[in-house]
Amino acid sequence: MSSSNQASTSVSIPTYCRICESLCGIVATVEDGKVISIGGDAEHPVSKGYICAKGASMGEMLNDPDRVTAPLKRDSVTGTFVEVEWDDALDDIATRLNKLRKFRGPNSIALYFGNPASFGFAGLYWAKGLLDAIGSHQFHSPAPQDSFARQAASVHLFENGLRFPIPDVPRTQFFLCVGANPLVSHGSLLTLPRMGDEMRAVVDRGGRVVVVDPVRTRTAAEFEHVQVRPGTDAWLLAAMLNTVFAMKLHDERVLENVANGWRALASAVEKISPECAAEKTGIDPKTIVELAVAFATAESACAYSRCGLNRYPGASVATYLLDALNVVTGNLDREGGAVFGDAGIDFAGLGAKFGMSGVGRFPSRATGLPDMAGLLPWTLTQEIEYDTPDSVRGLLLVAGNPVVSCPDGAALERAMAKLDVIVSVDLYVNESNRHADYILPAAHYLEREDFPGTFLGHMPRPWLQYASKVVEAPVNVREDWEIIDDLTCRMGLGAPFSQRSVRVIGKVLRRFGVRITPNMIIAALLRAGRTGWTIRQLRNRPHGVVLRPHVRVGRLHKHLRGGRVNLGSPEMLRAIRELAAETGPADPDELRLVGRREVRGINSWNHNIGYGISAPALWINRDDADARGLLDGDIVRVMSRVAAIEVPVQISDAVGPGTVSYPHGRGHGGGWRRSNSSGGANVNLLASAAPASKDPLSGGSHLDGIPVKLERCGAQSAVGVPEVSHDCTDEMSQFAGER
Repeated sequence: MSSSNQASTSVSIPTYCRICESLCGIVATVEDGKVISIGGDAEHPVSKGYICAKGASMGEMLNDPDRVTAPLKRDSVTGTFVEVEWDDALDDIATRLNKLRKFRGPNSIALYFGNPASFGFAGLYWAKGLLDAIGSHQFHSPAPQDSFARQAASVHLFENGLRFPIPDVPRTQFFLCVGANPLVSHGSLLTLPRMGDEMRAVVDRGGRVVVVDPVRTRTAAEFEHVQVRPGTDAWLLAAMLNTVFAMKLHDERVLENVANGWRALASAVEKISPECAAEKTGIDPKTIVELAVAFATAESACAYSRCGLNRYPGASVATYLLDALNVVTGNLDREGGAVFGDAGIDFAGLGAKFGMSGVGRFPSRATGLPDMAGLLPWTLTQEIEYDTPDSVRGLLLVAGNPVVSCPDGAALERAMAKLDVIVSVDLYVNESNRHADYILPAAHYLEREDFPGTFLGHMPRPWLQYASKVVEAPVNVREDWEIIDDLTCRMGLGAPFSQRSVRVIGKVLRRFGVRITPNMIIAALLRAGRTGWTIRQLRNRPHGVVLRPHVRVGRLHKHLRGGRVNLGSPEMLRAIRELAAETGPADPDELRLVGRREVRGINSWNHNIGYGISAPALWINRDDADARGLLDGDIVRVMSRVAAIEVPVQISDAVGPGTVSYPHGRGHGGGWRRSNSSGGANVNLLASAAPASKDPLSGGSHLDGIPVKLERCGAQSAVGVPEVSHDCTDEMSQFAGER
């Protein structure tokens, strides 16, 4: 657990990483109250010592000179930030928010909750609780940019937008990975450390791993790669289902027992033959048939998708078809197939109980688009511009940077000028909160206790771990839940919880100097989930404990109403039929732009630490470069229908003809100096935030497969292009990444 001796004041403290969903076990070495290194925890029962380059560098953030370590207020005269006392800041914020709530209505106050805080237990629930206490439905997040299609498919299939099937990679014989790059992302909506080793083990035991992606990512380069044209995955998956039904590789007996509407699904995909799909996808019909047959006849198989299948119009139907492939081939809720989490605490079930799992309860006032499990599509700009008495005039940013993370951040920046108050809870001054009235400094994850509650349903190997605080936060820094709790109290709203009864109890307790804490909630969840563990017991096992080697299967009745899947959703079947009828040639001058992840970058928020972060390039295929007279390092203007950016190009066979790729999360201009100097452009400026550009079934944003044209601006510039491995196998390459 820990070690020390008289010659040194250092101590090693086990905890877990909170920068992605793998939640790998780590050991922080602390000396004189400071973290001096972070390594993998060899005693963690699942990650077993693995750590990635990003995780190893996160300790640098604690003592980053650009970190915000005291409350900041914008000076009304100079426009610059000055330090203020916590009480003064919170009192003024509470007064200004209450004024908006009273005179403009609760929906004049919006919340944007970003990804970095999502990996902690308390921040999300306290922030959502504050919004509910205010009475606002203006809940915005990155979800429309990365998971709305997944949620929509779950609503139509499972009647719960929080119920996600996960691939049982540790036991499968065929892993079909569509639009994901887990060797770089480490998995998403999937908590499985050592994902690379798990995938290699599939091949070692005689199975197959097939990656479907427009880009030969690091994952695609290591396994079988099927290169698909951007935005055409639905045709591939429909044609695979067409093949399974036509060759009678489905099991009617199983389908009759677990699925409604499967015959209607078979009829809907009947016209999408492998030959039809080949014209759209660029994949040979024989390859499509071979994939379908191999998947359907494998001893076990699971199909999995992530961001690449969630970020274009038609993404919901593609995700629906992917899940349908698991169901029709008998691979849902079976060993090695697509399974549901089994860790005791059922957050998807709790969400359904409290009305947080459906669609359309609180649609956007400005666009009419439905919410997804209480989360609005990316409509914040329109909600601010919406000309009504209760249009958004107050904005709370919690660990979020929507100017960079969301479509058309330039339009959001212009709209933010209309806001009466902007408050940010963050570690840095970023491109979004640089416009704030207040920035309130939050604790780093190593400066707080934690519990991986939200991700328990995403674990093929279920485990529990309670993370103790590794070091103390700077004296003027507070945990995000504490900040939100204090603000709620000063607004006279009791406690920040969604249930009114809990808010009332919290208000009464505060009168006696007691407030509801995350540990109280965690303890209650552990008891209610009958996990057999308490916080005290977990503290005594700081490396974590495995609940069982694998998730249990054959339990559809525990996860789904009536134990049945709906394969006959009228909206989805209509969308499938529209695929078959879709015609029209593409503009030959247009290319399709897709994003990608970087090995050492996490979206927009860690470019101020680590090493190897430098300006990225736009990948372009040799044929497309030659047709436009482009050379490596040339500067091009990338033009979409809404904006343009200028970036260097790199010729690479990692992308196919007609496809270009550039990473998201760049184009910095905040208070983080190293990020600003790392170069790059904000690729999301090229995306439209207009309702017509979104996935019609989910409201998800269109960030992949954006039509663009290129215009050469100049010859190779001083920016230069770093040497990278064009086959994407160099782990240290900053360009090897996910779309």
